[in-house]
Amino acid sequence: MAASIPNVRDKSSEDSAVRKRRPGQSKSAQESDLKSNKPEEEDKRKHGTKGPAPPLQSGTFWLTRIVLLRFLAFIYFVAFLVAYHQNRELIGEKGLSPCRLYLSSVKRYVGGKINLAALSYTPTLLWFMDWTDMDANLDHIALGGLALSAFVLVAGCANMVLMFLLWLLYHSLVSVGQIWYSFGPDQDPRRPVLEGPDLHGLPLRDPAGAQPLGVLHAPVPPVVSSPGDPDKSLHRARRPLLCLHGTPDVCPPRSPAAPLPGMLIRRAANVSVGLLIAYLSVPVLLNLLSARQIMNTSYNPLRIVNTYGAFGSITKERTEVVLQGTLSLDPSDPSALWEEYEFKCKPGGLARRPCLISPYHYRLDWLMWFAAFQTYEQNEWVIHLAGKLLANDPGALALIEHNPFLGRGPPRWLRGEHFKYKFSSLGGGHATEGRWWVRRRIGPYFPAINLTGLRGYFEARDWPHPEIQ
Repeated sequence: MAASIPNVRDKSSEDSAVRKRRPGQSKSAQESDLKSNKPEEEDKRKHGTKGPAPPLQSGTFWLTRIVLLRFLAFIYFVAFLVAYHQNRELIGEKGLSPCRLYLSSVKRYVGGKINLAALSYTPTLLWFMDWTDMDANLDHIALGGLALSAFVLVAGCANMVLMFLLWLLYHSLVSVGQIWYSFGPDQDPRRPVLEGPDLHGLPLRDPAGAQPLGVLHAPVPPVVSSPGDPDKSLHRARRPLLCLHGTPDVCPPRSPAAPLPGMLIRRAANVSVGLLIAYLSVPVLLNLLSARQIMNTSYNPLRIVNTYGAFGSITKERTEVVLQGTLSLDPSDPSALWEEYEFKCKPGGLARRPCLISPYHYRLDWLMWFAAFQTYEQNEWVIHLAGKLLANDPGALALIEHNPFLGRGPPRWLRGEHFKYKFSSLGGGHATEGRWWVRRRIGPYFPAINLTGLRGYFEARDWPHPEIQ
């Protein structure tokens, strides 16, 4: 056995033989080659020889981590992009549901102070920001989330701090988003933060998931025989080689190493989070078993677990609210010309094809569809939107695709009409005329209104009365 193992000294002799002068090589050339090799050898002695990258091993979460982190970052990026483009018009200072009024009502409800009760009821960073410029606060939160999510999306790595900041920023918007953030898509990006594998580790991890960034594998030191017993050192050196061939007498089975304190803490944290989620999921399960299930509901302020009731079936018809304005002095005049506002995505004009609403979400269009299931008394923001359109408010018009009164001044009257839409039949008469939709009028959704008649309605709700632009 010992004779089959090459001697280390033979290796050194081979190296020295390689360094011998080649035939025809001058002595000066040989000395120059030796000098040029010295810096490289010194660098290897100091930093170790850099070997090939370790292969990806089975049984790890490297692929799961790449997919999960990047997809989660993409969801966050789109969500913050939607927030940056629409928050001012929806929950800004002059939005349809101003978040400053909402926070003021919460503050009054908990005793007029920003205390633990206020933070528990509405956990958001906006409590600690300057309320005199709420639009800038909303923009800063959205831009911060865009920057962080873009980094994770491009780099494919994250740590507990980054994921917590993303959750905190988006949760700060959801907590004050009111009805605009009250449906399922706004709850999805937050849950995987606590459920993803290895997302709670502090070191930034590389896409392969093998090592934290900036940590290198220690180089394997060269095997050198000891002067006292060269065979013993060589025996230690060949043990890993023999283990590869499964030699039990050389490599007896080893007992598992004791877990490190960090591993124990991590396991305890994982078990604690699992127990917490199980405890918080009890009302969710009860709701699932209930005969009258509740959709899109959170059972705690942090929204760690939620209910989201998907539609059991999709109807072939849908109800829609169509906003119409007129320049006529008398809205009841049969000759009055009523012109329709076109939204960015929801059905309106019969010749307009359906749009793609995912992943970018049009919150106003989505809520207009839900408002059609109810009455305008249950959706006061619809009247707020109508009042803003009567004044040609730039913020409201930014949410609209087509303003029929552009360049002609605002309408004098505005009304809401209730319609039932369905797709035109393929090859039918409407389809051949280029119409995607067929609609039937149900009746009025809200009567004709003007700015003068809305003054008291706005004042009762602390909404600023829109000024005609």
